[in-house]
Amino acid sequence: MPLSYSFTLTNDITLITLGNIKNVLCFTVEIFKMLFEKGVNVDMISHIPQQALSGELRFTINDRDLGAALSVISELRILLPEIKSTVCSNNSKIVIRSPVMNEKSGIAFAVLKALALCDADLRLITTAESEISLLMPSPCAPGALVSLEKAFNSL
Repeated sequence: MPLSYSFTLTNDITLITLGNIKNVLCFTVEIFKMLFEKGVNVDMISHIPQQALSGELRFTINDRDLGAALSVISELRILLPEIKSTVCSNNSKIVIRSPVMNEKSGIAFAVLKALALCDADLRLITTAESEISLLMPSPCAPGALVSLEKAFNSL
């Protein structure tokens, strides 16, 4: 019997990567405070410590918030001139939800295999107990959605 699931597709997503940032939680808090004060709604977040003193922070926003986010990045460069930033717009997010995801093994495998079969360019993946969020360039999303639906129908 197929797994009970739902898919949501959201377009117009920007991925921002901040590299060489201080690997101190207080600094990350300051970044999100600045984004909040500019009215930027942050969605997916990934924080990767690179070394003891520096790390990489990735997060997604709606494309319409890009101007405000770029303003924050400019302010951050004043505080930390060595910060590196990459901005990648025109992405889509696919969210897969299922109330039994945390009870069934092989879900991550099925998702990654489905994406590999359609050669999707996966930019970011985040998970929660009952959902998986996938970020990819918008042109990849329709084919990825079809491939994922086939994979989940056979689980």
